[in-house]
Amino acid sequence: MRYDSAERCVDAHLAYLRSLGEIDEKFVAAAAAAVERVYAENCVEEQPGKFRCPLSGKLFREPKFVHQHISNKHGDKLVEGKRAALEAKFQAYYRAAAERMSAMPPAPPPPPRFPRDYGKGGGKGGGKGFGGKGGMMMGGKGLGGGPPIGRGGGRPPPPPENAEVIKRPVVTYKDLDAPDDDELFS
Repeated sequence: MRYDSAERCVDAHLAYLRSLGEIDEKFVAAAAAAVERVYAENCVEEQPGKFRCPLSGKLFREPKFVHQHISNKHGDKLVEGKRAALEAKFQAYYRAAAERMSAMPPAPPPPPRFPRDYGKGGGKGGGKGFGGKGGMMMGGKGLGGGPPIGRGGGRPPPPPENAEVIKRPVVTYKDLDAPDDDELFS
């Protein structure tokens, strides 16, 4: 990416973060107003000093007791009021993200991909599928072009011309305190 493109990306992202902050401030007040509206709608003064909750029909002496009752017993109404107020917030978030993406420079194209040669046979591995013998996994048709995978078939590639080759016998591991296998199974 060029420098001017990177600078445009940073500017677009900072503008996006500022707009999210403004949206949050706006909707904190909207959520608080929605809660107060639920309290006001459900606190009815019937007589001086008597307040009723229309959701349950209970009578209280002061509005603060009605508010406590609504918070304790009718919290779902408060949550629904907040949800209605905050639904527009998420739509504003979506619009802000769309504006950010439109301000960004286009993404660079992906790097070129070169096709692999998976021809049938003809290369190292003999084209006989996994393992080089009969191709149990691939039904006799193989990847070819590469070294055999798994057990059986194929030889390791020869060492380079100037490499020092040390021939030594293959050493097997045998536990010193293990009993002799020959004695157990004879």
